[in-house]
Amino acid sequence: MIEAHCFSLAVSPVSAEGRWPDDVEVWHVGVPDDPEAWILLARCLNPDEVERARRYVRHADRLRFAIARVTLRALLGARTGEAPAALRFDSGLFGRPTLERHPNRSFNVSHAGPHVLIAMSDTLRVGVDIEAIESTYDLNSLRDLVCSEDERRRIDSVVDVSPVHAFFRCWTAKEALLKALGMGIAEHLRAVSVDPCGSGRQRSRVTHESVAAAGALQFHWLDDFDDYVGCVAFGE
Repeated sequence: MIEAHCFSLAVSPVSAEGRWPDDVEVWHVGVPDDPEAWILLARCLNPDEVERARRYVRHADRLRFAIARVTLRALLGARTGEAPAALRFDSGLFGRPTLERHPNRSFNVSHAGPHVLIAMSDTLRVGVDIEAIESTYDLNSLRDLVCSEDERRRIDSVVDVSPVHAFFRCWTAKEALLKALGMGIAEHLRAVSVDPCGSGRQRSRVTHESVAAAGALQFHWLDDFDDYVGCVAFGE
């Protein structure tokens, strides 16, 4: 548990079980159903973070951002020996944060619904993504934006999982890989190709030199949470 001004956050490690290296940590935080949570958590944010949180139109998104940032500060503070409130973040071209006085420490955050995931490592690049498996989406339109021709064929032929689940496997893997590299998501989604029916640690196939570094990373899907699919990417 992490205490934030008398408010407890349910933080727990996600066991690697061989899915990612031992020097990669993955943490899960449950999003509380508490109308007072935002008020209490906002006290733990600096003014810039409060302003950023308030840009979210939906209260649920604002709350998830606050929980992710408060937990991230607590976890990084414990590892650096600095007070969580004293940590200063820089931000890359596409918004990926880095720790000002510890630039080699890699970390990444994703959140959806009642789940926040945080991936961290001292030695490897890491990226993480989690998405709700939404069967109401217009998958035909989304697949044209996200998937390569090979991926669309694989999604149409899956038997072990639903086509919707297979699509979100593609989506989360690509987001995790691109976030690990600190690259823009929308413009590079189709430059990386994965096998949505694969298992174990995997590598992507890169179809454009602009994302060549993604080919050196590995990733593993995370199916620990009902109706959600996540992915953790890692590598040099």
